[in-house]
Amino acid sequence: GKGLRKTGKNRPARPQVDELDEAEMRSQWQGWADDVTGEFGRGRIKEALQKLLDRVDVNVPDLLEKVTNAALDTWEAELRRRTWEKESDLNSVTSRMMSALDRVESLKGTVDALHGKISILEERLENKDDELQEEQARRMWSERSYEATIDTLRQENRDLLSRLRRAERESRVPPLLTLQEKARSVAAAECEPLREFSRSERTSLQKKILLKWHPDKQPTDCHRHFATIVMQEMQNRTEWVVR
Repeated sequence: GKGLRKTGKNRPARPQVDELDEAEMRSQWQGWADDVTGEFGRGRIKEALQKLLDRVDVNVPDLLEKVTNAALDTWEAELRRRTWEKESDLNSVTSRMMSALDRVESLKGTVDALHGKISILEERLENKDDELQEEQARRMWSERSYEATIDTLRQENRDLLSRLRRAERESRVPPLLTLQEKARSVAAAECEPLREFSRSERTSLQKKILLKWHPDKQPTDCHRHFATIVMQEMQNRTEWVVR
């Protein structure tokens, strides 16, 4: 109550009951009560009590009690409203916090599952790396083995070529004669004795040679062809035509 004034200096005049009717008096008192109640509702306790003391009459204690109770009820209702708002806000924050905690727990489970999958993938990757290294080692060994085999085959090929050339040099034979050359050689051999015989003896020998190489006397077509060539070669020689 410090600072509150309970004097009649600035106190408004109390309405006279005999001058005002009951309705007007009730209206004035209701306006005053609302004003005091409003001050209490706004939290201005000092101002509300000051207005209350300015209008309080020692002869109306019931009015003072009613106004005071009304102000206290209003104050208590305001406190309850504010308390309810704070509790609502607290409940809302608590609910959001619980939801966030549930979300965190869910995310934690998801993260743990992802860590498990990552561990499995890392293990598989390590196994793949080992398999890749083994495959590279096998491939390198195969390539080296292949190169070694190629080198061996090339050396064997060079050795075979060298042996073949040496064998060709060692077993070299004169080139084969053609059919015409063979027939010429046979004709020379058959006509050679004609040089040593007389004309009469040469004629008898020529008849024998012609009979020997006559195509009709040959067993096969190849023999008849060769005999024809021999006959032509003999008739072209000087030993045959000399008379």
